[in-house]
Amino acid sequence: MAEELPALFASYMTIFQTPEAKRGVGRALAYYKISNLSRYDSVETAVIMSAAGLETLAAYVLGTSGGWTASMLRNVSLAEQIRACTRLLKIEGDPADQSELLCKRLKAKKGQPARDGFSLLTEFRNGVTHSTPFTYDLDIFDAWDASQWLLEMQVLALFGYRGKYQDRRLQMRSYAGNLATLPVTQGNP
Repeated sequence: MAEELPALFASYMTIFQTPEAKRGVGRALAYYKISNLSRYDSVETAVIMSAAGLETLAAYVLGTSGGWTASMLRNVSLAEQIRACTRLLKIEGDPADQSELLCKRLKAKKGQPARDGFSLLTEFRNGVTHSTPFTYDLDIFDAWDASQWLLEMQVLALFGYRGKYQDRRLQMRSYAGNLATLPVTQGNP
């Protein structure tokens, strides 16, 4: 990515010229940073902050590039907002794709509608935020990795990056490995 930094920075500076971007994208990046910093002290806090970043960025992208109104945003679930933002940015795949633990949770149970990684990430966020019973184990670390990965993909796609990156879902809190190609179809959002 080093050779792409000048173009990424130029895109960042262009996007940040509006008050909406300073608020929306700026807050999303702050939540992303807080999530990374808090993971070692409280993975639950990290999950909440990562979800806040996804929600904030989704509202910005859908409002500025997708034509969504505040009313539209209020009337759909967080999972739907995050999914719509991801697709608008032309990011392919599901955030739970690389986790056996998360894929286990996605297996349909009798009488339940099919779910995807977007709904699962919001289940984790809601589960650790609200007082209703929610059980988790080490899968919460995979949920955190998946949500941070998705936020990274959204930010990079928003800034127009289409090159190689380090897929945190494949490393699972270990040393960096092979680079992957950003899962984004060509073109701008």
